[in-house]
Amino acid sequence: MRPRKDLEQVPTPNAPTAPPRCARIAAEDAVQQCYSVTGEADYLLVVNVASMADYEALKRRLFEGDDNIKRFRTSVALASLKTGLRVPLDSAATVA
Repeated sequence: MRPRKDLEQVPTPNAPTAPPRCARIAAEDAVQQCYSVTGEADYLLVVNVASMADYEALKRRLFEGDDNIKRFRTSVALASLKTGLRVPLDSAATVA
């Protein structure tokens, strides 16, 4: 089975004052990236799991039982159109 990459959008009240949640997220090997974001959610997680059962277990560990998490939404990446983390900093790439 192909690995899954899911995007979790997690709205939480008082997100900046939630160190236990942040520590729990940071400790998870399946969480590849975590961003504090604006909009309807407070965090955006990029996770990679091997199966739906693994995703369900991850979801339980991260979100269930945390009274500060009111809801979350999952989006599944169907295809990778472009990946990478390179930031073009050379001046030749700047458009005037």
